[in-house]
Order: sequence, then structure tokens, then C-alpha cells
Amino acid sequence: VNGNPAPLQAFDIVYIYNKADLTGGVPNFGATPIATATVSGTDVAAGKITLTATSAFTQGTSTLVAIAKTQAGSLGSASPDFTMTVDTTAQAAPGAPDLLAADDTGSSNTDNITSNLLPRLDVSLTGTGAVAGDRVQIRGPGGAFTVYGVAVLTPADITAGTVTVQLATILPEGQTALTARVVDIAGNPGTDSGAFSITVDTTDPSAPSSLVLD
Repeated sequence: VNGNPAPLQAFDIVYIYNKADLTGGVPNFGATPIATATVSGTDVAAGKITLTATSAFTQGTSTLVAIAKTQAGSLGSASPDFTMTVDTTAQAAPGAPDLLAADDTGSSNTDNITSNLLPRLDVSLTGTGAVAGDRVQIRGPGGAFTVYGVAVLTPADITAGTVTVQLATILPEGQTALTARVVDIAGNPGTDSGAFSITVDTTDPSAPSSLVLD
């Protein structure tokens, strides 16, 4: 609530405008503020004020400014620009997860059987529209959808078109169906991939009952 040119006081009014609605730092005639709030004594003591938008932002980038008006009606100067991007579009489904051959400890390195409780899985990003900074989640079945692993995408992942996700939550013994999805930088969860079945087997075989001379 540091006003320009003077600090704001209780009962002053703060407006948020789209910068495109200002000319020479002054709101155009008929321009509607995005948000309005009256400064309280608590705001002055806290040194800040919270404003809530009265209408939905459009998809894309907006440049906003704050302007204050005193009780006497004097309009202050516009604040420095604040640029904000609204993104409500989720990414498309990635490829189904696939167990790394190095972590497949079954009878072959393609049978998707492992004794590794925290294996690594490859996920194809082709066609997702994912960008660096998005996250890929590996999720389990059921209503809770346990997240077993997350990877934050790097420029190298985007170039390669695939990402390796190291699981961080132990898989249960037996077969589990896992899916992958992309959660973008804005937090929009994408569509789940197809399911991938992995079998975890950490049980040693039983000892033979006896030796018999043939």
C-alpha cells in the first residue's frame, strides 16, 4: 500500500486495470477495472492489500497495473506493469509408461517383471505439446490415484521426445497398472496415458524339499 506519490491511507481505493485500458497512465473514459478494493487499517498495517477479480480473465497474457484514488478523489500514478499468463488448456496424453530394460530383472528384460521396488520408467512425450517445466506423473489405479513418481521436463527431454521417471513411492508386491500424464506449468492436469502393467516380485523361491539320487 505504498501509494504514488504518498503512502495509502485507510478508505483510499485501489483499482486494478488492464494496461490496454489506460492512455498516458490514466484510465480511458468508461474503462472498467478488473478489481477494486477499499484500503482498511489492517491493510495499511500489513503494507499490502488483496484484490479479487470481478470477472474471468481471458486465455493468454495480460498486462495489469494498479492505481489508487484518495478519499478526496485524487488519482495516483499507475504502478509498474505486472504481466500474468492465464492457461487453462491441458496437455494431451503421453505414451504409456515402459519399464527400463536395466530395471527389468525378470527372465527377460522385456517381460515387465522386476524385483526393484523403485524402478525407472520411460514415457514418450510425442504429441503431448509438453514444454520444459511441465511435469510428468506416474500414477497408480483406483480412486486415490497414488502418484508413484514425478519428473520435471527439461529442454533435453523435449528435444529427445521422451523422459525417464524415477519412482519415489514403493510399488506394492504383485501386478500394478500404471499410467502417465502431463501436468503443465499452470497446473492443468492432462489426459492419462494407456495403462502399463508391471509386476513386482521380491519373494525368494522356496528351497527344494530334498535331493533324490536318480
